[in-house]
Amino acid sequence: MKSFESYLRKIRGDSLFSYETASVAFENKNRKRFVLLIDDLNQCLEAIYENGEQIDQEFRGDWSYDESKYRRTLGRILEPLQPNTVATSLGSQTPNTVRLLELYAGFLTDNDAPEKLGTPELLKPNNLGKLFSATSQRERFENWLKNMRTLSDKSVSHYSGTIAGKLSKLAEIDLFSVKTSQQLDEILPKIEQSTEYIEANSKGNQMYSSAINRYAEFLKSSSNYVRAKSFTQVPDFGSGYSVFQSQLAKPFAILTGASGTGKTKLAIALAKYLNNIDGSNFEIVAVGADWTDNRSVLGFVNHLNSDNAGPRYQSTPILDLLLRAANDPEVPYFLILDEMNLSHVERYFADFLSAMEQKDGILKLHSESGNLRRAGREEADVPAELSYPENLFVTGTVNIDETTYMFSPKVLDRANVIEFTVSDDEIGAFLKDPQDYPEVEPAEPGIAEGFLQLAKQARKMECEKLPAEPASLVSEHLLNLFKILKAERFEFAYRTAKEINIYLQVCRHLAEDKDGWDENGWQNDLDDQVLQKLLPKLHGSVGRIGKLLVTLAHYCQNGDYKSEVSTQLSAAADLDANESTPFPKSMAKLQSMIRTLQDEQFVSFIQ
Repeated sequence: MKSFESYLRKIRGDSLFSYETASVAFENKNRKRFVLLIDDLNQCLEAIYENGEQIDQEFRGDWSYDESKYRRTLGRILEPLQPNTVATSLGSQTPNTVRLLELYAGFLTDNDAPEKLGTPELLKPNNLGKLFSATSQRERFENWLKNMRTLSDKSVSHYSGTIAGKLSKLAEIDLFSVKTSQQLDEILPKIEQSTEYIEANSKGNQMYSSAINRYAEFLKSSSNYVRAKSFTQVPDFGSGYSVFQSQLAKPFAILTGASGTGKTKLAIALAKYLNNIDGSNFEIVAVGADWTDNRSVLGFVNHLNSDNAGPRYQSTPILDLLLRAANDPEVPYFLILDEMNLSHVERYFADFLSAMEQKDGILKLHSESGNLRRAGREEADVPAELSYPENLFVTGTVNIDETTYMFSPKVLDRANVIEFTVSDDEIGAFLKDPQDYPEVEPAEPGIAEGFLQLAKQARKMECEKLPAEPASLVSEHLLNLFKILKAERFEFAYRTAKEINIYLQVCRHLAEDKDGWDENGWQNDLDDQVLQKLLPKLHGSVGRIGKLLVTLAHYCQNGDYKSEVSTQLSAAADLDANESTPFPKSMAKLQSMIRTLQDEQFVSFIQ
């Protein structure tokens, strides 16, 4: 929408409106500020067009501006759209609202901006028809296909012509007059059961069905679009693990723990809760022991499968998900890698790790000229390079046994590592009343989009900063932990410090009682980050990390920094947490590692 921003700037003598992200703001004479969403402007213009004949009758053909006339008529037309920022502001801010509707209509229909609000000609049906008539629907469909950047102009023309021609003839209706995916679903059986369609589709290598599928996607994307709602509360799945917060702060999480502790179930629950309309925004992929390079992740050019158009691209479920995510940037997408360490992660996932950390990360797919067609598909949609989708969230589950591989510090440093454990009380309660993992209902419309918006804000450090007092205490603790870790060559760097700060900002944003969080609630969330970001890289023998584990355990117990402590391993393993213990979860994990170190002379965080 940057071009609309430029359009507003060109208006002579009218600097009332200022463009913001997906919205336009203005102030009234009393300096009260109003913000109208671009999506709401679109919705209102369509409603005005659909009721244009009725409005013209009420206006008796006179569209010259009169406040009471426009407020009464447009107010009634737009009232059913509530909640809608434009419909809401129409009552008290009729002149500015109508003016902005006309300006946006002018922008969309390539008309010069009117000098002032006189006769809003651009709101008349003959002008808005350029946007919302059946002819316009075909143009918007073509533009939608072009914006996917995976189809040639020839393919775009073919799909559009097929919908307007053969398929509309079979349906006995102009398909470009269909406004919703539900209406299309009612019409499709008549087309698809036709003998003529079946024969032509078979001879044409499924090109007709491909055109229908594209048009159905277009209608879903336009008619079912929902405005993002603020993500302010984490749903309770009964797990107690901070997977939501971790993914918001960093879109890569590793879930580790004994087999059967619910790691994969929780990852699936998160994806299902933040589902899109058709459930296509997550993929569960089992990592194979034979994944020795990135071909199992990103696919490869298959020169053995080629025709006159060139070689085909052998895709994978992961690449298919990436392409869907790239074409649907307002919805979060989730990749779940089950048993992620069944093969060396660095061998098959190095490209992901690199692109994930870059601001404009690129995944290189092939070096052929132009886009390639995926095997089994007719459309050419695999580009040579693919921008790493900002809306992709990756979760890997990990089991440790003789068939798996340990993660390198490079991998662990780029993730939140969440360990799943089962206590005596938890297994006892389950044995008394065994129950299956509860089914998760998708969130209400707009929540998934709100989750993605918050994640993007968090990554850019645009969330509200921590208040001075907790921020100072957090910095003091992190500096002390840095000194302890550096003494044994396990120190962390800027990225880790930044990501911990982002995590705490997210947690405060989601906290119901922000005053309580500022007072001492932050300690629990910082404890999670010590456990998820600082401790996972610890591994070694008694001589290598024995003293470090003892020093860290003491610090987590009392928060008192000492460069060295004289306590023996056995005594550190028996330290007791109390009410003033700042990081009890991290202390418990360190004690568990100390006991393993005593028994086996070697230990790692992921055991």
